Amino acid sequence: MTPIALNQLAQLLNGKLNNTVPLPWDLSVSVDGISIDSRTITRGEVFIAIRGHHYDGHNFLNEARQKGAIAGIVDHVPMGCDLPCILVENTKRALQTIANFHRRNSEGLVVGITGSVGKTTTRHMLFQMLSGKHHGCESPLNYNNEIGVPLSLLQMTPEHEFALIEMGTSAFGEIEFLTKIAEPEIGILTEIGPAHLDGLGSMDQVIQEKRALLNRISRQGHVFLPWHLYQMHEVREEIQANVFTVGRHENCDVAASNVIHKDGLLRFEVDQFVYEFSATGSHWLNSALLCIGLAREFGFTPSQIQHGLNRFESIPGRCHRIEMPWGIILDDTYNASPLSVRAGLLSLKNVPSVSHRVAVLGDMLGLAELSEIHHRQLGKLVARSGVDFLMTYGPQAHYIALGAYQGGMLGSRIASFGTIEELMPILKLWTVPRTAVLIKGSHAMHMEKIVQQLQSQVCEVSWPMKRAA
Repeated sequence: MTPIALNQLAQLLNGKLNNTVPLPWDLSVSVDGISIDSRTITRGEVFIAIRGHHYDGHNFLNEARQKGAIAGIVDHVPMGCDLPCILVENTKRALQTIANFHRRNSEGLVVGITGSVGKTTTRHMLFQMLSGKHHGCESPLNYNNEIGVPLSLLQMTPEHEFALIEMGTSAFGEIEFLTKIAEPEIGILTEIGPAHLDGLGSMDQVIQEKRALLNRISRQGHVFLPWHLYQMHEVREEIQANVFTVGRHENCDVAASNVIHKDGLLRFEVDQFVYEFSATGSHWLNSALLCIGLAREFGFTPSQIQHGLNRFESIPGRCHRIEMPWGIILDDTYNASPLSVRAGLLSLKNVPSVSHRVAVLGDMLGLAELSEIHHRQLGKLVARSGVDFLMTYGPQAHYIALGAYQGGMLGSRIASFGTIEELMPILKLWTVPRTAVLIKGSHAMHMEKIVQQLQSQVCEVSWPMKRAA
């Protein structure tokens, strides 16, 4: 991180020094880094004691000292703590203040990425593309909240020319708050759809929340978004930055034509250059176009952009294709919303050279009072999607099963369960040779356990099966 002495760090945080006497403490020593995890902290770093749902960092201050921490940042000094500390009102806010200080003293270009779906795929695809010519960093894993964004920013080094910062939300005002920490010069909006309605309340609030990133980009900056979103007055009305639209419409700044998805490859044309990359479905088109638009602004040639697309691989949990002796698993277990499940079903439909398609769908959480409606609607879509078998897991996903039955799917091809343990024996019977299985649900449903159990399965059963009429 940006060099700063301990006494300067205390001033930055309006903090009070504690445990400095009689311990020898060189207030002018420079901080080597910031950590919130006592298990991985290294010598010379400062440990910030964050309070979480299941832990309190204040309980690990002495462990941090043993690992080489030179100081702690705390909201109180626990009994028996012998680590020099900076006392602040709120340790989480302290982390955010340090991250913003570091960001303001870094030369790298900061790109903020948000959206109801597609954030992580777009971020990682863009990283693969830009890192072909430039040195930079991206948010690790799912670091996209009030703790994850600061930690992502603190990854930046003097060598980094760019940082791709993913921004998520579950309550109104979070995106605007995160932009104040990250201060991005470029904003990317991937999509808007029903998600986190339990925290945001309505689709109007979802729109206002997602557009907050675009509205915070200055007139000198750039924003990238799909054409259909820019046609929404409530999305574009307060944008000050230079706008680049993407999509299939001929008036887009980055317009795709001749789009074909076949045999696991998405092929399309932009300005008479043909791009292609491995993709589970055509719904990844906008992610690619957003990346192409920004890469062109960075001075990339079409050939260099294609090289970046060649480097891209899907992330486990995000429609990640897993080859099995008996067929294909589409691991889309990281999270779920109505839009992302629709995309997952399209990916399942597009898997080539299989005889049977099984959708294993869990609860889509966070939809508040609209939950039953969205789950039933999704079930009716399943009935029309060409899926041979549907399996649901969870009390809300049961409405997917009901919707599929009401939509005309045979009851003998639908199963609904309350636990993974009940689900697995039937799923293993349905995964005969040349079967593709989509597994998708909200993160809290832990459907990655289903993927793990299927990966350990040996295909021993085979019998003729007919496709549903």
